[in-house]
Amino acid sequence: DEKLLKEMLTSITEKFHAAEDLAEKAEITSAMIEHAGEDLVEAQKAAQQTEESAKQAAAAVKEALTAIGLKLAMLKQFES
Repeated sequence: DEKLLKEMLTSITEKFHAAEDLAEKAEITSAMIEHAGEDLVEAQKAAQQTEESAKQAAAAVKEALTAIGLKLAMLKQFES
């Protein structure tokens, strides 16, 4: 049981870190918009990259939350 719990925690932690990394990527790419200055093409490109990064981060967060929900359900079965 302890081994299974450790594996579940590791899996959830990995998903959390992946979501965190993608959120940081979105933050970094959003800073690119400011650095584009007057260059509208670069600003638009940076905005599109930011949007894509944000979507990836949101999907990773959703995946992590789903995994947490599934793991909690598994733990409740052990308690029964």
